[in-house]
Amino acid sequence: MTTFSSEQLHDQNYFNDPFPIWEQMRHEHPIFHDTIDNRWLITRYDDAAEVFRNHAIYSAKPYSRFGDVIGQTMVQMDGKDHD
Repeated sequence: MTTFSSEQLHDQNYFNDPFPIWEQMRHEHPIFHDTIDNRWLITRYDDAAEVFRNHAIYSAKPYSRFGDVIGQTMVQMDGKDHD
């Protein structure tokens, strides 16, 4: 396993070609906390599906970065609010 940091997600190399970084994350850090943006990145399908299905454990409500600008979106809603 190689060392991985949040800085790599904010580097110009990432913006030029993000795919190698996402592949590395999927294999080595499937659930990664980006300390720069204070967000969790879920890189594997099964993990992401579990997060979206299980509202009792995982919630989108704390993540309101875009909501402050454009209002609440489906991504920020849980349960029946999301339906």
